[in-house]
Amino acid sequence: MPTRAWLGLARLARMVPQPVLAGIMNSTALLVVLAQVPVLLDLPPGTKPSLDHLDAVNPASLALGLDAAAAIWLLARRWSRLPAVLLGLIAGTAVHALLSTLGDEAAAGARVGLLPLALPWPPALLALSDSASLDLLQA
Repeated sequence: MPTRAWLGLARLARMVPQPVLAGIMNSTALLVVLAQVPVLLDLPPGTKPSLDHLDAVNPASLALGLDAAAAIWLLARRWSRLPAVLLGLIAGTAVHALLSTLGDEAAAGARVGLLPLALPWPPALLALSDSASLDLLQA
């Protein structure tokens, strides 16, 4: 039995109308974009973007983010076979590193920080490790 048919989710997914799926995908994309606006404007953590915080916006960070987005859009439109998002990420990172080394590090915008050294272990999957759950999934 193929692994994708264990739970029968493919049959359930076919029953959901296409406009519902499109709405879910569009709302998810909109939430991701809205969550990234404070990072794009280089606002302090926890600050909601508003017209009151225009003086705190870092223009270099905004220009770098918009240039990376424009590069991704142009690459995807012109050469659709290239991994435009990956190339835009690499180019934006290189420009940020260049701006950080040439000038003040804060002028280029904030960095995310260090990445964790270990993969997170999701405790929710521990319940699947007992034999009763495995028997249920294989049935």
